[in-house]
Amino acid sequence: MNRPDNRSLKASLTRRFPITTWSVSSGRGTASSWTHIRWTDGPTEPLVTQFLTMIQAAPGSMDQTDYFNGERIGLTRHISETMQDQVARALLGAKVVPPRDAWDHDVQRPNSGGWYNFHQCVWSAASNRENFERAQFDAHAWLEAWAHNRREAPNSVNYEALA
Repeated sequence: MNRPDNRSLKASLTRRFPITTWSVSSGRGTASSWTHIRWTDGPTEPLVTQFLTMIQAAPGSMDQTDYFNGERIGLTRHISETMQDQVARALLGAKVVPPRDAWDHDVQRPNSGGWYNFHQCVWSAASNRENFERAQFDAHAWLEAWAHNRREAPNSVNYEALA
C-alpha cells in the first residue's frame, strides 16, 4: 500500500491555508493505514475536507472508503482559548460574555431538545460557520437561562442588545 507523502500533503495545506500550522503524520500499529491531520484554529473541517477532496485526499473513517493512495485521513481541529473568546463575543454581540467557569452550566432545550452548555454553542459556531445563526440563538438562550439560574432555555430570544 502506498503511503501519502506527508510532506507534500502538509505543503499543499500550507499553501492553501498559509497562516495555519499543520501537523501531518502517519498512524502506527493498528492505525497504520491512517494519515492524521491536526491544526489549531484556522479553517473549519468542512473547508479542509473540500480542499482535500480537490487534491484527491478525502477524510474517512473505518467504515468509509474515502482514501488517498490507499490511506484513510483523520482530521482534528483544535480551537484555542483565544479563538473561543472571539467566537463567544461574536455570538453574544453587545452582551457581556460570562466567565469561563460558568460555561459548563447545562441548560435543557425546550421541547425535549436535549441538554447543552455555552462551550457547545462556541464549538458549534467555530466548527462550521453555517451553524452560526443556530449557535447564536442557543448562546443567547443559554445566557438568559444562566443569568436567571434556570435549567431550561427560553423558547425565544430578545436580540435587541445585539445592535
